[in-house]
Amino acid sequence: MKITMEYFAQVRVAAEKDSETLDVSDHSTVHDVLCLSAERLGDAFRALVFPNNSLSRSIVVCANDTAVYDTSAVLQAGDTLTILTPMSGG
Repeated sequence: MKITMEYFAQVRVAAEKDSETLDVSDHSTVHDVLCLSAERLGDAFRALVFPNNSLSRSIVVCANDTAVYDTSAVLQAGDTLTILTPMSGG
């Protein structure tokens, strides 16, 4: 199934792209897709998203514009998964 990945803020820099379409297995979870992305996008992405081999608490993940708190959530064909770091300032 195809899903869209969107990268913002520091995650965009680490991924070296704004977005992409991935073909993933049916019943893939958010965690599965994040791991797949870490394998594909390399060390900078992996270090930002999975420091110490677990999902960073400073990473925000949204599925179809809704925050994801349980990365075992199963994705559906056509979903958009957005990954970003919180921004501050003014």
